[in-house]
Amino acid sequence: MSVQQEEGVTESFDPRDVVIDFLASNPEFFAENLDLLSTLSLPHPSGKAISLVERQLSLFREKHHKLTTRLQHLIQIARDNEQLSIRLHKLTLGLVDANATDELLQICDQRLRRDFQISHMRVRLVKPGSAQLHSEHDQLFFDSNDTDYEILKPFLNAKRPVCGKLSEPQEEALFHDDALSIQSAALIPLAGNGVVGLLALASHDAKRFQRGMGTLFLTQLGDLVAHGLARFIPQDA
Repeated sequence: MSVQQEEGVTESFDPRDVVIDFLASNPEFFAENLDLLSTLSLPHPSGKAISLVERQLSLFREKHHKLTTRLQHLIQIARDNEQLSIRLHKLTLGLVDANATDELLQICDQRLRRDFQISHMRVRLVKPGSAQLHSEHDQLFFDSNDTDYEILKPFLNAKRPVCGKLSEPQEEALFHDDALSIQSAALIPLAGNGVVGLLALASHDAKRFQRGMGTLFLTQLGDLVAHGLARFIPQDA
């Protein structure tokens, strides 16, 4: 009787573990024993037996295909980001050239519709103090006594852009007569240098703005618009 048996210890021995450990420690084994490869076969999902070399080659091809697909995906993302950067640069130049609030909003609206496939754009700004501000854009400014302020307050206080489907009161507060055609939207807080408000982008496509999507570009866009508006609001006030 072995020592293990005497101590009441039962330990099963599987020779396959030894083989696995050996091959893992000696990856060059089959390269040094090519004749052995011809005697081995592996089951294939199709039901046919294939050699170890064929199976290894098949795995390499599958891995190569996955890596190629992944690379193509990353290249496409890089191209999309490059185009996005170019369009954002053009928008920035347009905002810099604006000479008044309404001109800035018009440039922003045109660029976003043309270059970013946005169906609707709205800016709502909280009126700074008791200042009398005017704009050709209907209902651009509102104050804390307005119903719209209470509806939009959660988005005004948000730390980052919010994307997804809006409620009917939210759609009406932002897009008024166009509310029924809105399927998805992105609400971007505007803050800084006396500016408090929202930049709202909307689309007829329900998948255009979805919860959980990346918001880095939207945050940068909000910063640009807020800083552009800050140039004129103190003058208007």
